[in-house]
Amino acid sequence: MFVGEEPERGEDALDVFLLMGKEYRISRSIRAQWFFQQFNSTLPSPKPKDELIGSNEELEVLSVIPNNQRNPGPYRLVPSTHITFIGRRYRFVFCLDISPSLATVVR
Repeated sequence: MFVGEEPERGEDALDVFLLMGKEYRISRSIRAQWFFQQFNSTLPSPKPKDELIGSNEELEVLSVIPNNQRNPGPYRLVPSTHITFIGRRYRFVFCLDISPSLATVVR
């Protein structure tokens, strides 16, 4: 942006869905950093499905839902925007406790 140039005004984003990278878990500090870097600026448009699958980026814009459904974009990230982070992989751990202390009743 040059001196005296007006910033591009976009429609406020109501919801933004972000796809996280597949190699490792992205920390909350990196998520917060992304938010503050994108704050009050125009969001990149979502990539096609084929490009998203092959992407190696930490965070990719998956979808944007605007406040005004009639305006096709561009969209801005504002304080009221709700951000949802979607992981490519999830891990679940189940712990079964069948120790004697589980069945003991203390009076």
